[in-house]
Amino acid sequence: MRAGGGDGSAFSLARLVAGAALARLVYDAPAASAEAAASAEAEAGEAPVKAGAKVARLAAGGVRGEYKAEPRRVRPLTPPKQNFFSKELIVFGVPVRAHACVSDEALLVAADRLSRMLRHLPQEVLERLAARGASFHVIGVDQGTSDLPEHAHMKGVAGGYTGEGEVTLDQRARGMGGVCSSCGEENLIDLDTDPRNL
Repeated sequence: MRAGGGDGSAFSLARLVAGAALARLVYDAPAASAEAAASAEAEAGEAPVKAGAKVARLAAGGVRGEYKAEPRRVRPLTPPKQNFFSKELIVFGVPVRAHACVSDEALLVAADRLSRMLRHLPQEVLERLAARGASFHVIGVDQGTSDLPEHAHMKGVAGGYTGEGEVTLDQRARGMGGVCSSCGEENLIDLDTDPRNL
């Protein structure tokens, strides 16, 4: 485990998905019958896998159709969005964005993790996330959380969001949850470093 407390990306992504699940519970119509749910799971490929089916799936590449349809590609943003984000890719309507200094590989890993968490949510929940402006931001290994536009007002502020004495946001966190969730690049591509310890 890296110094600084583990995989912040999974935690931030989990918060984003938990918010989506809460939206589903609060706003969706009464749940469909168990039969309809089982049918939906079977369509999504999540029905119990028999040994023969698993072997066939592995022989076919071991990945779902969503990965084979078209490889994900990071696209440049020109001019940079919010004068900061210069690359992005979209996952189920949720943009994954980063500054130019972040590797494309980190965005691709974030997109894969986000896809795994969102792909079974109802379309209505995905539409609500998009309508709220949900996004996931990757913080470069040489950047701080306060370099992101949504947290720029906290750069150098003692106590940050938590009021922890003289500790700034950049000393305290390598990403945040919420509608605009974020994590450090090092958590995605498994760099053996944590910028807070340099």
